[in-house]
Amino acid sequence: MKHRLGFVSNSSTCSFLIYGVEASISEVQKILLANGTTQEELDSEGLVEWFGDEKNGTQGLYCEDIYEWDAAFVGRHYSSMGDDETMAEFKKDVAEKVEKLFGKEMKCEEHEGTYPC
Repeated sequence: MKHRLGFVSNSSTCSFLIYGVEASISEVQKILLANGTTQEELDSEGLVEWFGDEKNGTQGLYCEDIYEWDAAFVGRHYSSMGDDETMAEFKKDVAEKVEKLFGKEMKCEEHEGTYPC
């Protein structure tokens, strides 16, 4: 019998920590469709891939979609903050991009989560 002394994990979890907003998946999809994204693009790419594609003009915004929660978290990872960017500049950048995307002022805050993936 083999004994393991180190850390062992056999669970499959994903986690995230962003500064941004939470919205329902349907709300985010509705906004993207109103701004020229086609249903076929959303069906083939999904939200995470759509936000990861620079051609969509999301300029560094990230989306974590969790269908079990009907939630989409849109913002930026703290690790994306530039070396010469202050926290105030980082937060202002996120707020401006979120407002541009959603067309309304939404309160940005820190969001974190862990879920099965």
